[in-house]
Amino acid sequence: MKTILIAAFALMAISDANPCFSQTSKADKKKEKAALIKSIVVDSQHYVFEPQTALPTTGGSRSLSYGYQLLVSKNKIESYLPYFGRAYTADYGSTQSPLEFNSTDFTYTLTEKNKGGWDIKIEYKDTKDAVKMMLTVFDSGSATLQVMSNNRQPISFYGYVEAVKPPKKDKD
Repeated sequence: MKTILIAAFALMAISDANPCFSQTSKADKKKEKAALIKSIVVDSQHYVFEPQTALPTTGGSRSLSYGYQLLVSKNKIESYLPYFGRAYTADYGSTQSPLEFNSTDFTYTLTEKNKGGWDIKIEYKDTKDAVKMMLTVFDSGSATLQVMSNNRQPISFYGYVEAVKPPKKDKD
């Protein structure tokens, strides 16, 4: 019994002294992730929201494929999001999603939440259909986007926020 206890204490001493055995705690990883998300969303205001699920007002949730995004920077927002729902008025013959647009005239209001994370309210002034978006970003990087329109039913998206990746350069 004594040899088992001595071996256990020796193993614990070795694992504490050897960095190969030490691991970053979950709390440290969460703090690092929260600091990264804060630097992206609050400090630089240059990030991309990538939705994974769409939740229309009517009907069930829909899983989304790669390629949909909301690209946010300080002076421009590019929206490439799908729309599922009822339109009260629509452009005749239009096949483009009403949530595919670029905007340079908008208001961006960021408020910090009490238990971590941020609420971001974006109101567009240069779109045909006045659109309001509420983006809730959590410390983990997950996010919820609610889109409200004058001429369409609201729609929500679940996904995540990450830093904008620089474009790949061709090697010629």
